[in-house]
Amino acid sequence: MAGHQKGEKTYFVPRTKLPLARSVEWYCRQLLPELDNWRRQARSAQGDKSDCCKIFLNEILPYFVEVIAQDGIYLVHEFPNHPMSHMLKVSFVLWCALCK
Repeated sequence: MAGHQKGEKTYFVPRTKLPLARSVEWYCRQLLPELDNWRRQARSAQGDKSDCCKIFLNEILPYFVEVIAQDGIYLVHEFPNHPMSHMLKVSFVLWCALCK
């Protein structure tokens, strides 16, 4: 689906060069409203201080959200009944209503 040829060494998807309408953190707040809470818990005295946790919360999840924001239209088209598709559809409807 990404358009790569078998055996290619580089990963380049042209649509990733198109800017998002908002920052990745804005999309994180919309799609993962508990992310700030999870980050706060990880930083707490009893929180997970591992590099794995830091990378997951601060790099992998934001990257995942960025990909969802860029490719969400494909997710909604291919999997219209998936819970994330419902979130994207509702978020879009709310966004349209608030931006009028």
